[in-house]
Amino acid sequence: MSPAAARRTRVLARKTLEPLDSFGCNGVAPGEFYVMHHMNVDTKGNLYLTEVQDGKRVQKFTFKGLIPAAAK
Repeated sequence: MSPAAARRTRVLARKTLEPLDSFGCNGVAPGEFYVMHHMNVDTKGNLYLTEVQDGKRVQKFTFKGLIPAAAK
């Protein structure tokens, strides 16, 4: 895995673990990641990611609902 790919967060289908989407890139701006360390989800589906080293922060990604899968 490339260093840039390691700084992306991947979204997987719960039952099959099939990759659905990914987000993020290397950096220190909102939505970017330096060195991710932990992640957690609350009861509303919001995602929290913590960073160590130079990042030293927590980022919250707010769950805004699901979108229907594209029809095949």
